[in-house]
Amino acid sequence: MSDGARRHEKQVAAAKQRFRDFYPDGFFDPDYLALERQYKWDAHRRWARELGRGAFEARLQASDHDGIANDAIRIEATTNLLFSFEKIAIRDAVRSPVGAKTFADGLFDWLYGPGPPSTRFALWRTAVSELPRRGTRVLTWPVLTSFGFLARPKVHMMLKPIVTRRAATAYGFDL
Repeated sequence: MSDGARRHEKQVAAAKQRFRDFYPDGFFDPDYLALERQYKWDAHRRWARELGRGAFEARLQASDHDGIANDAIRIEATTNLLFSFEKIAIRDAVRSPVGAKTFADGLFDWLYGPGPPSTRFALWRTAVSELPRRGTRVLTWPVLTSFGFLARPKVHMMLKPIVTRRAATAYGFDL
């Protein structure tokens, strides 16, 4: 085994031990569940009640774009998925009727629309890129992925690229 491989194994073991120091029962530790999982699950359940497919579709048909956008942002606000500048940017972007409609239509099509996921995601990305922008950018990976994760966590993942890149580097994965 090379020195690099030994060093990598030691880093991985140290990371696992540090996690276990905080959460002795690992991913089933009550503190881990309370601090890292429960509030996200609660947000998902609120999403399912308020913006599940049927409710979302009915609200779109009623042209409730503002309400959909505001509810999506309100639900996300109960999490730490977006940085404060991203929360402000998306909230500003949907203030206008055009922004709210672009957001609501694009999000529904990505979450529940026809076609392959890659095509739907590309259309969602385009919709977010076209949102009105005030001071800071709206088009970030966390903005693109957080709402899908809240709506359908078994289907969509949340991506924070800096954190993911650091973890991949630490574990020797080339992204």
